Amino acid sequence: MDKDELIKRYAEGERVFAIADFSTKDLSHIDLSGTDFGGANLTGCILKGANLSNFTNLKGADLRFANLSGANMRDIDLSGADLRKANLSNADLRHAELRGTDFRYANLAGAKLGKSDLEDADMTEADLSGADFTGASLQNTVLVKANMQRANLMEADLTTANLAESDLTNAQTYGSQRPELMGDENITFIDGTKQIPKWW
Repeated sequence: MDKDELIKRYAEGERVFAIADFSTKDLSHIDLSGTDFGGANLTGCILKGANLSNFTNLKGADLRFANLSGANMRDIDLSGADLRKANLSNADLRHAELRGTDFRYANLAGAKLGKSDLEDADMTEADLSGADFTGASLQNTVLVKANMQRANLMEADLTTANLAESDLTNAQTYGSQRPELMGDENITFIDGTKQIPKWW
């Protein structure tokens, strides 16, 4: 299915495109809010600046290498989706359902993730620099070797999160629910960098 056909079918009121194949398609800057893409193949798909808000369902979808930079993804369901090496820089993921989502090596620089549910998500070696996690749930989230420089973690719940070797240089951690992150003075330094050692 190409972009024109998708736009036509969406305009006609169709909202269910589950298990469809949109791999490598250019779907940038179009309104797909409220659509069901559950389990769809969106590998390498270009969704730059697309509107995927209003409870769009991408649960279990394959979004490896996809470009979602600047996309509006508020209230989206991406639980269990595969976003390895995807580009979500500056995307709006506030209030998103991201439980068990695979963000390994993804680019989320500058992304808005406030009040999102990232429980059990894997963000190993992801670029989270400048991302806003205000009030987000990061329980059991894997953040091993993640770049969290300048990230906003205020009021975020990081209890049981794995922050081993993550870089928290200049991160805002006030009010976060994690004893060693309650204030910048408590962040452990390793070789002169702000990193959290293995603690379990």
